[in-house]
Amino acid sequence: MLTYGLSEIQKNISILSNLKEPVKIIDKRRKVVVAVVYPAQNRQNVEQLAGKYKNRIDPSLKDISIKEAKKQALDLVMKEKYDIPD
Repeated sequence: MLTYGLSEIQKNISILSNLKEPVKIIDKRRKVVVAVVYPAQNRQNVEQLAGKYKNRIDPSLKDISIKEAKKQALDLVMKEKYDIPD
């Protein structure tokens, strides 16, 4: 991961438009990480992050919407939390 200071980004904004890998932006005066910027259209990051777990998804759940999956997960957690029988 590359590291740039705020002043370097202000002087040369093309750094952000030509990203190939994530960039950490720091405030050198306060020695604080201000932001981490990832390339906008880099599909490899998504595939790399999801790659480890993509085979663990139950095939019957692949066609379910995100909204429905969240609802099912919330229902399951609430049942466990409050000992509600099925």
